[in-house]
Amino acid sequence: SVQITVSKGSETKIYTLNLSDTPIPEQEDTVITHPINVSSMTALPVPVSNLDGANDYVITTENQLRALADYVNNGNTVSGKTFVLGNSIALTSEWTPIGTDTSAFDGDFDGNNYKISALTISSASADSGLFGVLRKSNINNLTVEGDITGNSQRLGGITGCVTGATGEVTKISNCISNVNITSSDSCAAGIIGYVKAGEVYVVNSINFGSITATGYCTGIIGVNYATAKVQNCANLGLIKSTLYSAAGILYSANNKKKVK
Repeated sequence: SVQITVSKGSETKIYTLNLSDTPIPEQEDTVITHPINVSSMTALPVPVSNLDGANDYVITTENQLRALADYVNNGNTVSGKTFVLGNSIALTSEWTPIGTDTSAFDGDFDGNNYKISALTISSASADSGLFGVLRKSNINNLTVEGDITGNSQRLGGITGCVTGATGEVTKISNCISNVNITSSDSCAAGIIGYVKAGEVYVVNSINFGSITATGYCTGIIGVNYATAKVQNCANLGLIKSTLYSAAGILYSANNKKKVK
């Protein structure tokens, strides 16, 4: 055993640590599985002209990922379509988020336990992240790494914004954000910068990225103006507000809105 003496003013305390000679067992390596078999899936065409041929598409290259962004951002719906990563992708240049305020990404995206790394947005406009705006989407099993810097609101590692009509649900599950965000405006978070409308569920997800903004900066959801539920999530990133309102998990801007 080892004794440690701690003195504070006139008070002295002695703590005893009992040390064991038993060696710490070796930890088994974590095995990452990729549950979706993509071998029979249709490869996403480049460029994307239409998606009438199939409902499920595999993405294995940066060009395919950028083609998806172009297709959605040009006003096309992907409702009913699922996009699955077939391997990890390292981006090589400035990223344009998938989905805009006028043309949200409304399909499903499964990372298949792969990673999108080197995401870089150096002059981020509003609604920036891997996704810009989501609507009635499912984003699953995805890790995103990178850096976002800008002078705008609604920045998030997974998505800048979520919107939707009453009853429309967007769910983000089993996702990891290691995206560092620095904004001279507000509403920034590791997972979702801003929940504008609809219902949002964030489950089994974690943020490791450093988030800095003027306010409403958090690890999971920046600002909630709709209905949001966060379950089994954690923030391990540094959260820094330069003016007001920072939180580890979620900031709810309107106490009339539901946070579960």
